Parts: sequence; C-alpha cells; structure tokens
Amino acid sequence: MSSIIENWAKVNGRIKSIDDHPTLKGYKQIQLALEKTGEVKDFPNLAKQDEGKTIRINLKAEQMESNKIKIKDPLNAIVRKAYGDVYFLK
Repeated sequence: MSSIIENWAKVNGRIKSIDDHPTLKGYKQIQLALEKTGEVKDFPNLAKQDEGKTIRINLKAEQMESNKIKIKDPLNAIVRKAYGDVYFLK
C-alpha cells in the first residue's frame, strides 16, 4: 500500500503532444518535455525528480480550451503528481 502525499509544483516545459485521455472521459493528456520545476509554498515538489524527462499531465478538456494550450507551446503551470510520470493540472 502506498501513502498519499499532498504535493504541488510549478512546471516549465514544452508540449510534445496532446491526446484524448485513454480512460478518463472528458480529459486530455499532455506529453510535456519537463525542463524546470519550482516550489509551491508549503508543499513538497515531487516533480523535481522528473526534470529532463517527459511527463504526462491530465487535464479536463475545458481547461485546455480555456487556457488555449497547443502543441509545441511552452507550458508554465502548477501540477500535482499522482504516480510515476502522471500529473494533474491544478
């Protein structure tokens, strides 16, 4: 059994792809080339260990549309790590 840690991090990187989430209806999944992370006050930065890697960020489809997120654009956002290389956009 794994323990859950409340965590948030600022991430900066370049969007490599955007697809419909394979299992979460109404969600999209971004493949992000993670370049740099930053701290969010009072929370551990679990994304630090993934710098230089490609991570997957899940977000609701309407978040993507309202934020005008596009492939090859830079992304500066706050995310929460769920497991492995999977994150959720705040």
